[in-house]
Amino acid sequence: MPVPSLDPNGARPDGRLWAVRIRPGESPCEPVETPREPGPGWVWLHVDLVSPGARKGLAELDLPPAVATLFGEAEETPRLLTDANWLAGVLPDFEHSPEKDEVRTGTWRFFLGEHLLVTARRAPLRGIHEVWRGLSLGTVPPRAEGAFQRIRRAFLDEAARLSTLLQSDLDRVEDDLLETEGMARRRLRAGALLGRVRQRITRLQRATKPLARLTLEDGAPAWLDRDAIQTLHRRTLAVLDDLGAVQDRSHALQDELEARSNEETNRRLYLLSVLTAILAPTTLITGFFGMNTGGLPWTQLPHGTVLATGLLTATVGGMLWLLRRNGML
Repeated sequence: MPVPSLDPNGARPDGRLWAVRIRPGESPCEPVETPREPGPGWVWLHVDLVSPGARKGLAELDLPPAVATLFGEAEETPRLLTDANWLAGVLPDFEHSPEKDEVRTGTWRFFLGEHLLVTARRAPLRGIHEVWRGLSLGTVPPRAEGAFQRIRRAFLDEAARLSTLLQSDLDRVEDDLLETEGMARRRLRAGALLGRVRQRITRLQRATKPLARLTLEDGAPAWLDRDAIQTLHRRTLAVLDDLGAVQDRSHALQDELEARSNEETNRRLYLLSVLTAILAPTTLITGFFGMNTGGLPWTQLPHGTVLATGLLTATVGGMLWLLRRNGML
């Protein structure tokens, strides 16, 4: 089986990236030109919506009007459309990116019949690519619905993996907050990492939360495996719980980081206040002896400067004693 190209310009003029008939238990998959033509097994057609000919190619499939509108519009809100014979909708997936752990989400559109799966996207997506590669390795779903469920599960598995990775990042943040050596540098590093974690959590939740609200209507096709759909729904809720736990922990660490920063700021302000209190009498004394007026004490004595210095030292010592007595030092 050919490996799909991830190049958006690698599609055929009609937007097809691949169109194959899959017969469980047989290999390889057979390319098809007419996906809606009846035959054994089931057909998977994948379309690049960026291709100029994609709209025309989809029109040739003779999809239901509501589905054709769904594939042609730019709205990316996850949703489902149901009919007695088919299921369609828009679902999230992770985009391919140079960094494996980067959270960049996109959407894919689908039409699912009993023997036909049509998927379409505007950017290369991980879940669809992983399921397609699984087919090339021989893991062939017996029905079109099986491939559809695998794509959904791939998204949830990746979201769960990223959630675990974010927990590890929060462990590093916590270690930096608890470490006392190089505190300022560690706190700065913890703040930067915590900001990235919170940004990724927000993106993951924004893509996953709508899935929890997607439910099948009463008029959904009878051939759908409702047990598998319920299993995916529970999996979605579990991933959302994990993301919620990561978010709660990130908020707690953010509060801890702010508390540590405020504590450091208050400590510095306190130190500055103490120094100001200690030096205030010396400022008064030097200001007094700096007046150019007659009759200043010790101006005629040979050791006047020594006496003034002794007075300054005595006032500083007295202020230190007073601060210590009041528990400020």
